[in-house]
Amino acid sequence: MNSEDEFLEIEAEGYKKGHNPVMGEFNRKFNFAPISYVNPNANKFKEEVREAIADIQYLYFGEVKLEITTYCSEQKRLETSELADLDNYAKLLCDGLKGPQGILIDDTQIQSLSISWIDVNCQPYFEIYIKGHPDDFVLGPIALYEMPNGLFYPISARSWTKDGIKEMSEKHQRILLAVLHDRIGSSKEFRAELRKSGRSPTLAYENNRYVLPILSGLPKGRIVGSGFEISYVKDWEPRINPKEIVTKLKKHLP
Repeated sequence: MNSEDEFLEIEAEGYKKGHNPVMGEFNRKFNFAPISYVNPNANKFKEEVREAIADIQYLYFGEVKLEITTYCSEQKRLETSELADLDNYAKLLCDGLKGPQGILIDDTQIQSLSISWIDVNCQPYFEIYIKGHPDDFVLGPIALYEMPNGLFYPISARSWTKDGIKEMSEKHQRILLAVLHDRIGSSKEFRAELRKSGRSPTLAYENNRYVLPILSGLPKGRIVGSGFEISYVKDWEPRINPKEIVTKLKKHLP
């Protein structure tokens, strides 16, 4: 078995266990009917969606493409008012997919959204397809840590490896937080220098993205009340002491 075949086999095995998407892709059939976000049972429906993906142990943190396909009776859709408009289904499904028991941290990650219906002569159901970057996922449970730029980043105590899920030691968690703090703090200063040099806010933002980590952060307004554990920089920074850790790491660099 060559290295590429071995990699694909590891990806497929991890997908079966809910450890990872396959090359960034997730696909799932939900054997119950979608409902409108104005339906009195909306909260119950979101719980049903989360229960149906309870085996998934990861969350996407980057931008994703989301495709929703509903299967329903064409006759009911065209000749009755029993079925809701497609956009009303989309909102509730997006809400059901986010949060600690979901597969997305927040629905702002949805960069592209499409929803359609197909005629079937059976009980209605729906399917969801998600496509993200192959590496843009993190194992749950996660905590959201505030960084120097005021955004909150998903950190997990577990990592996905070719040998399965591994628990990260407390030491390595501290190093991860310290390096992330250092990188984002430096990017914040770099962005400020770009603005001082005369670049517009938009251009400074775009140029600064080249030095940011692959991990994406979210603003406070998006995650307060989300159900995720939140750690503010004023609380965790003194305990971790990122500057001291990064200084020690740099001494060991060639």
